[in-house]
Amino acid sequence: MKIIIQFDDQYFLSDQEDDTFLWIIFTLNFILLLFTYITYHVKFNYFKATQLIPLNLNFHKSDIFNPFLLEFLIYLPIPNVFTKSILNLNLDIQYEFTLYRVDGVFYFYLNELLFLWTCLRSVNLLFILLRMSHLYNSQVHRLSLYFGFKVKWSFTFKFLVDQEPVLVISTIFTIQVCYLTLALWIVERPYMREENSNTMQLLKHSFYETILALIRYSYEEYEPYTVYGKIVLSFTQYSGFATTSLLIAAIAKRFYMVSNQFNAYVLLARLQVSHDMLIITQAIGEQFYYLTKYPINPFSNRRAKLCLENLKQFFKKRRNYQNTVAEMTDQLFNRKMKDLKWIMQEYQEICQLIREQQKEIIQCYSDQQQLFLL
Repeated sequence: MKIIIQFDDQYFLSDQEDDTFLWIIFTLNFILLLFTYITYHVKFNYFKATQLIPLNLNFHKSDIFNPFLLEFLIYLPIPNVFTKSILNLNLDIQYEFTLYRVDGVFYFYLNELLFLWTCLRSVNLLFILLRMSHLYNSQVHRLSLYFGFKVKWSFTFKFLVDQEPVLVISTIFTIQVCYLTLALWIVERPYMREENSNTMQLLKHSFYETILALIRYSYEEYEPYTVYGKIVLSFTQYSGFATTSLLIAAIAKRFYMVSNQFNAYVLLARLQVSHDMLIITQAIGEQFYYLTKYPINPFSNRRAKLCLENLKQFFKKRRNYQNTVAEMTDQLFNRKMKDLKWIMQEYQEICQLIREQQKEIIQCYSDQQQLFLL
C-alpha cells in the first residue's frame, strides 16, 4: 500500500453542464452540517443542565466548539456546485489508497473516503437526534437530554419500530441507497478506467442505477460487468422489494389503528343515542300506563283527547328524532379520516340535539302529569 494525497473527482463530475448530482451532494452535505451543529449544541445544553460547565458560558467559547469546527472543516473538501471550478486542482501532499488486482490497479481517493465517512456520521447523528426527539422524551429537559446521550440505540430502535414504523423504514431505505450506491460503485469501479461503454463512468450513474433497482426490483437498464456487481444489484432489488412491502404493511397498520379509533368514536356515539332513546321510550311507556291503568277512563272526553294528542306528538317527535339521529350517525360513520375534527363537532351537535329533545319530552311529560292530576 502506498500513501499519497490527491483529490480526484472525475467519477463525481461529467463534461456536460448537468449539475443535478452536485446539487444533491450540496443539499445532503448542508443537512448533515445542520444536524451536526444541532447535536453539538444539544450536547452543550446537556453539560449545562448537569452543571458540568458554567451556565453563563457561550457555545463558541466552550471546548465543544473546537470539535464542531474541525468537523465543519472536514466537510469542505466534499465536491459541490460551488467548488466545481477548483475540483481539478491537486495538492502537493496527497493520500492515495491503492489496491492491487490481477487486471490492474484501482484507487480510493480522499473525497471518496469522506463520502463514506459522511454516511456513517449521518447514521450516528440520526440516532442521537431521534433519542432526543419528542417521540419518547420526558417533559423534564435534563432527563430528555440524558436519554439522548445515554440510552442505548437498541432501545431507540425497538421503541421506534413499535411507535413510528414508517419513520424507521424510510430511514432504512435512505441508508440502503447510500451504502448500496457505494457498494455498486466500488465493485464496478476497476473497469471504469477502461474504454468500455457498458460500465458506469460516474458515481451519479451508480446512484441512479441503485434507485432504479430499489424501486423497479430489476436492473434491465444496466447489466453489471462483474459478478460482484450482479450480486450487489440482485441484493438491491430484493431489499427494495422487502422495504416496500414493510412500508406498505406499516402504513396499513397505522391506518388500521386510526380506523379503529374512529370506529370507537362512532360506537360511543351510537351507544349514547341508544341510551337516550331508551329514556324516551320509558317516558312514552309511562303515558300508556296512565291511560290503561283503569278499565274505565276516569278522565273527561276533552282531557282524554288532550292526552291522546300529546301522545301523538310524542310519537311524531320520536319518529323525527330517530330519522335525524340515524341520518346524522350514518353521515358520521361515512366520513373520511381527515374530517375527524368536524366529525367530533357534529357528534357534539347530535348530543346537543339529544339533550334538547329530552328536555322537551320531560316538559311534555310534566304537563301530561299535571293534566292527569286535575
